[in-house]
Amino acid sequence: MRIAVYDSGIGGLTTLAKLITAYPDCDYLYFADNASFPFGQKDVKSLKANLTKNIERLKAETDAQVIACYTASSLLQKTAGLFTLSPKIKDEKTLLIATPNTLKTLKPKCLTADTPCLAYIIQTTLLSGEDIKTVDNYLFDTLSDFMKIETVSIGCTHYNFVKKNIKAILSASEILDGSDELVKNLESIVVPSSHSGRLTFQFSGKDDTESYVRLTKRLLSKEFG
Repeated sequence: MRIAVYDSGIGGLTTLAKLITAYPDCDYLYFADNASFPFGQKDVKSLKANLTKNIERLKAETDAQVIACYTASSLLQKTAGLFTLSPKIKDEKTLLIATPNTLKTLKPKCLTADTPCLAYIIQTTLLSGEDIKTVDNYLFDTLSDFMKIETVSIGCTHYNFVKKNIKAILSASEILDGSDELVKNLESIVVPSSHSGRLTFQFSGKDDTESYVRLTKRLLSKEFG
């Protein structure tokens, strides 16, 4: 069985790593729509058209399609056959950290923090090989109104790379992530492949396979999270 994992960039690698761990006998195609990165502030109509086009292409090449992006998932949540992400909200006091488009589309009934530049900062930092701690200044400036919040929900897969940073800066007691539920939802349809464990990458823009393989290995070794 071949599973497609779709995101604008490196964020979906955090979901990919969980899928590989849960279902190691499957093949994976990771499609990074990096020519359109980032999704968070793009015109919703044109973004949805782009998503639909790329997903139709992936359907022709794979057996199941995982949308490993909260922004894309919020726009495609009613599309039959796709496995999408939903933010995990504990109660109205949960702080959801997400992109402008995710917050605008979902209209969640909880506390929210709009973080329009965070995915870009994380992606450029990690692809350049810099220490992820360099994002701390942005996190502090953006989230300073929510110090000592108890529960934080991740609303962008890129943010999984900095969960420790978010937790430390806010002194949060727990960080929620909807990707675990998404991975569990695939359990009923997963069929092992005869040549299991094959992972390939495709890009809509620059081919950056080497960097994506490097980050995937770091995620599988539990370096982040």
